[in-house]
Amino acid sequence: EATDLAFRGGWFYPGDIGVLTDGILSLTGRTADVINLGGLKIHPSSIEQVIRDLSGIDDVTAFSVENLNGRTSVAFAYTAAESIDFSTYREKLLERLNPAYIPEHYFHLTQLPRNQMGKVLRRQLTERFSIEVQQRQRTAIKAGQ
Repeated sequence: EATDLAFRGGWFYPGDIGVLTDGILSLTGRTADVINLGGLKIHPSSIEQVIRDLSGIDDVTAFSVENLNGRTSVAFAYTAAESIDFSTYREKLLERLNPAYIPEHYFHLTQLPRNQMGKVLRRQLTERFSIEVQQRQRTAIKAGQ
């Protein structure tokens, strides 16, 4: 199946996203990393750059999580000397991001998972934290009964 997606009509499509500026091609990400919020396509780097500029953040990656209803939302994992309450940064994020891009979930990690090439393993984070978000929702539902 992956081979069928990569090879179409005799052409190879690697799934890279890039921009051409003054004859120079710069790769900016992968199509597999794009977050789809009900048709709204968000590239994680647009969120990461804003969060990276906040005080106290060492490293960050944005990704999607799925809740119990199958709804996708934006999340991010970050590394920092200590855990940060991002509700205090909400206004700063709204100044620079579309409200739909504001992450609903955030996770403090000691390090971001990376492959041998140093690329963040977003799909691993999506799987891990979708489960955590769904567990939180189940707990909240039980507490409300």
